[in-house]
Amino acid sequence: MNNETVKLTQLIYACWLAADSLASTSDALPTFQGVMDYTLKDLKDDPLFPEWAKNALHFSVRDSGLTCLELPEIRLYANRLGVTSDPNPSYTRTTMTVDGKMAPLFSRLAEIDANAAETLGKKMRAKVTEYTAVLSGSAA
Repeated sequence: MNNETVKLTQLIYACWLAADSLASTSDALPTFQGVMDYTLKDLKDDPLFPEWAKNALHFSVRDSGLTCLELPEIRLYANRLGVTSDPNPSYTRTTMTVDGKMAPLFSRLAEIDANAAETLGKKMRAKVTEYTAVLSGSAA
């Protein structure tokens, strides 16, 4: 695991947790094909998204759609860090094993302002909802 992947993991989870002060261990991130890939692609264009992270994320268009090349490692590291439950290929979400109290620590480690992390996290959650509907075919 390289340091950049570790830092990306901390950034993503800092934002996710900071967006909801009531985030609990029952909270979950999607693992459904493409949801986080498209979400991260959109966030990469946000002015609040750290420049180092913009340079660290890479995307590829494949037969299955957009793919964030770093996402499998990010998910693996989150599990090793104890932030998420064990991955299961048949699940569409991974359960958080930490709560919102971890957001300040992850923000500091990812070198992002807590307010920026919260704002990005709210955008992330909105995009996750949007792309979950679109990619699962339930969009209106």
